[in-house]
Amino acid sequence: MVFNFDIIDYEDSIEGYILRASEMMGDEFASRIAAHVKNEYSTVDWIMEGMIERAGFRVVWKDYKDGFMGTYFCIKQPAAAPF
Repeated sequence: MVFNFDIIDYEDSIEGYILRASEMMGDEFASRIAAHVKNEYSTVDWIMEGMIERAGFRVVWKDYKDGFMGTYFCIKQPAAAPF
């Protein structure tokens, strides 16, 4: 999970995502999402993109769905010359 919503709206964003999950896949799946948001260590888009870049990749394309799922297409940057 990669959060991609305005942090000011985090409560409404999370509640809306869980509600949509419940409508689409049932209450059990929605409960798993709620537990993940509460107990796991997901991150936000700008942190994930920074980690990708620090690992030596360039983000060529990114897509975020529902403010929670991030997909990235990256290219490994050539290593810098030692001198």
